[in-house]
Amino acid sequence: MKRSLREKMKVQSFSERSAFYMKAKRWHKVLFGIGITLLSLCLLFVLGIGALMLYAERHLDAAGDELLFRAARCGSVTRFYVDGGEGGGDLSSYVPTEYRSLSLGADEKFWYSYDEISENIKNAFLAAEDRKFFSHPGFDAVRTARAALNQVTHTGATYGASTITQQVVKNISGDREVTFTRKLSEILRAVHLEHKYTKEEIFEVYLNIVPMGDRLIGVGAASRDYFGKEPSELSLAEAATLVGITNAPSRYHPRLHPEASLEKRNRVLYAMLDFGVIDESVYRAACEEPLVVRAARSKEDSVRSWFIETVLDDVTHDLEEKLGMKRETLETLLMSGGLSVYTTMRPEVQSALEETFDTLAGVPEGLHYAMVVVDTQSNTLAGIVGNAGKKEGNRLLNFATVPHTPGSVLKPLALYAPLLNEKRINAATVFDDVPVAFSEREGVYTEYPHNSPNVYDGLTPVCEGLRLSKNTLAARLYEMRGAEAIYRTLYRDFGFDTLVRSRETAGGGRLTDLALAPLALGQLTDGVTLRRLTEAYSVFPSDGIMRRGRSYLAVYDGDGNLIYENPGEEKEVFSPSCARIMNQMLSRVVESGTAKGIRLADSVDTAGKTGTSGESRDRLFVGYTPYYTAGIWCGYSFGGKSVPREAPSHLAVWDSAMEKIHRARLSDVPEEKTLRFSTEGLVRREFCMDSG
Repeated sequence: MKRSLREKMKVQSFSERSAFYMKAKRWHKVLFGIGITLLSLCLLFVLGIGALMLYAERHLDAAGDELLFRAARCGSVTRFYVDGGEGGGDLSSYVPTEYRSLSLGADEKFWYSYDEISENIKNAFLAAEDRKFFSHPGFDAVRTARAALNQVTHTGATYGASTITQQVVKNISGDREVTFTRKLSEILRAVHLEHKYTKEEIFEVYLNIVPMGDRLIGVGAASRDYFGKEPSELSLAEAATLVGITNAPSRYHPRLHPEASLEKRNRVLYAMLDFGVIDESVYRAACEEPLVVRAARSKEDSVRSWFIETVLDDVTHDLEEKLGMKRETLETLLMSGGLSVYTTMRPEVQSALEETFDTLAGVPEGLHYAMVVVDTQSNTLAGIVGNAGKKEGNRLLNFATVPHTPGSVLKPLALYAPLLNEKRINAATVFDDVPVAFSEREGVYTEYPHNSPNVYDGLTPVCEGLRLSKNTLAARLYEMRGAEAIYRTLYRDFGFDTLVRSRETAGGGRLTDLALAPLALGQLTDGVTLRRLTEAYSVFPSDGIMRRGRSYLAVYDGDGNLIYENPGEEKEVFSPSCARIMNQMLSRVVESGTAKGIRLADSVDTAGKTGTSGESRDRLFVGYTPYYTAGIWCGYSFGGKSVPREAPSHLAVWDSAMEKIHRARLSDVPEEKTLRFSTEGLVRREFCMDSG
């Protein structure tokens, strides 16, 4: 049956409507998908911004960057001062006397204002390094993306993505790690600097801190060294030569590689032509100018003393820990921030140490010596040397600040003084000088611990046990006091933070210092530094007061503002009477015990204790007078080798250095005043050596 026209139209209309609805539905899905995608992208963008802000908050040190920027603009060297007064360790009475000024990061550094630097130099840097400097916000998005793409694909030319502002961040912070997070940090820090300072201020800092080869910092130092001119006097070709050096100072050094330097100079000139700051005729004339640089001047390598390097380490550690400043920020600040550091060094002490150790003869190859001197009256670091022989470089291993096995030097601190202080023993208390343990294996009996020499005297008073360094008596005192109490004293009162409570070895074993050998005989797992031992021994001539031996009192910025004052923390560890009894007992060690023969004792009261590690791999002595406490160590870098008998005696070296140190001091002070240890409150009595 044929359909009517109206029916056909109805069918067609229905089909069209269905098709329309289908198309609409499809478009709805497409638009919905686009919407979801856009929403997701927006959400990701917001999350990305949030993550970026969180990263910036947690990882950026805006205050540190500003401090570095201001310090860089000071353009002055770091100055170290000594106390020209009495040296009492008190900042209020400190008389700053300049000991040494040095630019720790360069041989020469001069500061020139933005207007004192020629337009040729500025234009050359802009053309070669950062043409959008005066318009970008601190980073160039296009160059950064191009460099990132090249890094991923490893194709095409190598593009330098860092702007001048980013290079300022890199140069003031010293952070040159090649990672994505470092680059992100650099960009954010650059943006912060752009908000904080003007373009001209940023450019001025850049021109004055950019490395120019030959340990020269800034265009001013380079202008004077290479061409003998001020930076405002350089020709166009000379300016381009300086700019060419910065890309790779070793490759484009104008003295060492003149041909490469000339080629690089001409490329910089072409960049200036392309940038539109010079015309064709000027470009050609500059390219034809010969490269003429001055002959290199002789420069003495700046070797820092052991004391100055100790101060640098201490300042870095303290400011990082106390003020939360980043290590790379601190290192750069100390290297080129124009700081003033008030040290505790006594120049006469440091000179005596250096004279003794620089000329020490007969030292076997590989054997090392180190010595630390603390001012007994102020408990501040007076002098330090980290090895024998003249110091010939910077950042050498300082054997006074690396851990060593203390041996019997530990006994007075861990056993004798604490038990005296607790009134559980006195100098006459008697113990049986016999081993505390015996073992038998295959018919061979072994006693423990051994005395050195292998002599056992039966009933022995405490004062004799200390004089002769009896290991058996130390074991008895260990049993009396207990491992936990000893560990607590050494860790809490003396700051021996290298002690090992428990550590698992690679083989599944366990190491601990909570045992007789480490705590009674000084055979510690990791050891303790000579500096920390010497500081601890100053508790005896200081009437039981423990103070950390500070190497500096304060640090000031280039404008004279106090950055950090190093507080003189102190606490009473032993009573004055306990400390004075220990002085008498340890004096007998020097008079007739294991440290017999020290000549200094003939002119001033001297006390101390010797110590050795197993097989004499380490030899130590920490001794003191009413003026100074000094510790000496000798041994090999990584143990395993005994100190040979023919090596210079560490006791003789200690004696020689301390005689020099005391020479001037003894001539200035009345004999009755401080030549002897205080005995106030002590009573001298005779006692039976067998029964006590």
